[in-house]
Formats: sequence, structure tokens, C-alpha cells
Amino acid sequence: RVEPNYDEMFILDRRPIVSLRALTIIWRRFRAARRDGPKVELDLDATIDQECRLGFLESPVLVPARRNQAKLVLLMDVSNSMLPWRDFQRMVVESLQGSHLGQVIIYFFHNVPTEVFYERDTLTRPVAIEKALKEIQNSTLLILSDAGAVRGYHRRERVEESKDFLARVWRQWQPIVWMNPMPADRWKGSSAGKISELTYASMLHLNEEGLVRAIDVLRGKPLKAN
Repeated sequence: RVEPNYDEMFILDRRPIVSLRALTIIWRRFRAARRDGPKVELDLDATIDQECRLGFLESPVLVPARRNQAKLVLLMDVSNSMLPWRDFQRMVVESLQGSHLGQVIIYFFHNVPTEVFYERDTLTRPVAIEKALKEIQNSTLLILSDAGAVRGYHRRERVEESKDFLARVWRQWQPIVWMNPMPADRWKGSSAGKISELTYASMLHLNEEGLVRAIDVLRGKPLKAN
């Protein structure tokens, strides 16, 4: 068990970890633009090429518009240990409404996802994990959970269940980034420390800098060591 540090200073007002505006800007960094849909944009080079070949312009060459096709599955832990960050979790959901991502699916879980996710933070409307994996393929995955760092206990069962879960979803959802609201120096000796060492996911501290790095990882950039 991690012993508490009584010299730590805590800010007890309701300032969010990251502002709503900053969250929205961060999500908009996550882009995977591809042309899709009806042909509505002029392809100038192709149009000029056609005119040169034919000697006249029969009709302009149109192509589909570029759209953000980035896909994200967001899993949020709503166990009691995450209660101090419940308002922030709601802000994350609100910020994603203006993210312009291609697809965002939000699920909730308690401590460790095992066989089901939930569509509501009240842990109602369950969805079997296998069903979600079949319906949402080739997505990235972002997890918000303290992974046991709040209480500081090392529970082998939690580590093994987390490992099994990550291995289970990794084939369909990757990269995987695990955002932990507790700072990294509080992971050591707890379940979070062991989970952070798993190869399936990158664990980062949940703050503005960590979220920016998370988006880079989700976009396919390697995680650089501090």
C-alpha cells in the first residue's frame, strides 16, 4: 500500500483539471482527414489536366470533401474513487460535442471493465463488450480511471483483470491511452503502477499536458519519455 504524504498540498476549490475551452481545442488536434461522401469540391489539378488532354473543359472534376474520420471510444471509471473528478468527467462529455471527430462513443464502468460497459454514468443500459467490439471497429481507445492509485493498494486481481481487458480489446481498439488523474509518483506500489507497465496501453497523468500527449499517441506518434 502507498503511504499518504501528509505534507502534500491540495487545492479544494472547484477549478477543473482542464478548462472546457482547452478541452475542445485538444480534441480538435485529433484529426484523420479523408475524402468521403458526395463529390462537392473542385479538383483543380485534375480539371486542368482534363482540359489539356481534351482541348476544352467538358466539366470540372469534383471530389468528396475532406472529413475528419478519427474514431474514439472513451471509457470512464465512475467508481467511488473517481468521485472527486465526476464534474470533470461531465465536462469531458460536454467538450466532445464540439470535437468534430468522425465518431465518438462513450461508455462507463466500475473499477475494471469485465464483461459489460454502460451507456450512462449511473451504470445503467449495459452493453456487452463483445457487442461493442463488433459494432465499433478500428477505433482508438481512451480510458479515464485512477487504476487504484487513489487508495494506494496493490491488488493483483485488479491488475490481472485490467491486463485481460486490454488484451481483449487491443485488436479492435488501438492505440490505447490510459489517463490517470493521480500524478505518476502516486502510482508506484499500487495497482496503477503495475497497470502502467502493461504493453497494451500508455498511462499518462490527466492534465492539460497529458491530454495533448495522449492525442499525439492516438494519432500514431510514439510516446516520448519525460
